[in-house]
Amino acid sequence: MKAEILKELQQLTPVEAEQKTTKHFVADFAGRTFKENDLNLAMPVFRPTLFNNQKIFVSKHARFADCPEHTHLFLEANYLLSGQATEIIAGKDLALKAGDLLLLDVGTPHTIQALGKDDLLINLIFSETADFSFAQLIPGRKAEYLVFHHDQAEAEIQTVADLLIAEFWSKNPSKNLLHHYLGALKVLLLRDAAASAKASQQSTIVSQMLKEISENFKTTSLKKICRRK
Repeated sequence: MKAEILKELQQLTPVEAEQKTTKHFVADFAGRTFKENDLNLAMPVFRPTLFNNQKIFVSKHARFADCPEHTHLFLEANYLLSGQATEIIAGKDLALKAGDLLLLDVGTPHTIQALGKDDLLINLIFSETADFSFAQLIPGRKAEYLVFHHDQAEAEIQTVADLLIAEFWSKNPSKNLLHHYLGALKVLLLRDAAASAKASQQSTIVSQMLKEISENFKTTSLKKICRRK
């Protein structure tokens, strides 16, 4: 990540300045959620107009105050550019470190605990036109989120995410470059998720085989184990 981009992202926004002083959350999404339209929703739900005819909406998460529970009608990624962060999903604390990417399925309620001055969390929200869904990542499985840890996932995921963010915050961002970075990020996430699912399946099979051998070592055989699998 270019030093000038990091320096810009470290600058306090008006919302961050207020949150730093008061330690209370300041809503910075006026006009962008359905809750303001008197739909009696329990939490903010972001509108499709958020994208302004683009395939992705990118923003820096405001630091210094807890973000209350909210959700989206679209697939969202939280990418930790620097520092650390804790999100709460279904009552479970999820710790993120620099380079980690959290992918949240449509409609997944989540809370983000207050970030410190060195914690830069970038929100990437995919529109329907981005042609990217949670079902593509984990076909046939149910989950509310996936975490791509920087020390376990493909290094290229972090590289492309950094390039996308740097381009978005550059003085003259190229829509063409953003489009290609987004496409590359999608492919990398799909490939990594597929590899992780395969590794998990193989690990399960090995565990089942070891259990069978341990419990029935006198009567079992490799042929019997293979027939059962």
